[in-house]
Amino acid sequence: AAGGAMLATLQTLGLKAAKDKAPASTPLDEARPLNGSTAPRRLLRHVSQLAVRGLDLRAGYFLEVAMQGTEEPLERSDIFRTANPTWVPPCGFSGCRQHVFEVRAVDARSQKTLWSQALDLSQVQPFCEDLETHGHSPPLAVPLVQLSKQWFTLPVWLEKNGSPPIS
Repeated sequence: AAGGAMLATLQTLGLKAAKDKAPASTPLDEARPLNGSTAPRRLLRHVSQLAVRGLDLRAGYFLEVAMQGTEEPLERSDIFRTANPTWVPPCGFSGCRQHVFEVRAVDARSQKTLWSQALDLSQVQPFCEDLETHGHSPPLAVPLVQLSKQWFTLPVWLEKNGSPPIS
């Protein structure tokens, strides 16, 4: 009876009971196409991991993500001493609303850039779901980014090396 009285009061006020009410809104899907474009809206803050395979570097280095043409990094990794770094930023790339950026390896001692590559997230294509078990070798010295559970890389590399993008 109390539930019926509450429902009557809600209806009198022009409100619907929660069970009758459709969700007010659905969460905004940041990766949805904009303006009818077929390219998803991918931003740096959606990247959960960044990897590079086959860097021919001997000394300790940082990976950095920066706006193209700027010295100041948006994010910097801990020191790597491997040819195959995979970087998982502890707090992600939160707040980074860029879709075009530069990935670079910077010498830990001299602070000189040893390698860099521009990356446009609106241009990347799917490569694989798991870098460790994928049948094709990942591109060497080309950035790979993980968006959701999928790894992406530059389409030029995929076309040139006969590894068609997966759907």
